[in-house]
Amino acid sequence: MSTSAKLPESALLNPTSVENIVDNPEEFDTSNYEEGNKFRIKKSTSVLGRMKDEFPADPIISFYGTGAKAYHVQSVETELKKAKGIKRSVIKQELALDDYKRVVENGCLVF
Repeated sequence: MSTSAKLPESALLNPTSVENIVDNPEEFDTSNYEEGNKFRIKKSTSVLGRMKDEFPADPIISFYGTGAKAYHVQSVETELKKAKGIKRSVIKQELALDDYKRVVENGCLVF
């Protein structure tokens, strides 16, 4: 699997993402965190090229990436479904977590 962003070496050493961000603030863009947040992560200025937590106050429970621009993110408070080329109404009404999971785990297609 090829990615454009390289995971910092330190990311492999810490058991959780929050601890990783707290211990290595110079490697992350934390501009979207509120001051005094419950994770004690200091707010930084926005820096191009740094990794950014897209769900700063809402921990991610599961992620299923089925391909380029097609993924399902389940967080504590939010469900985000994307599938490029598919109408939003179809994504909203007909695609479920199980569909994304089936594609990732079994390599099958969803019709």
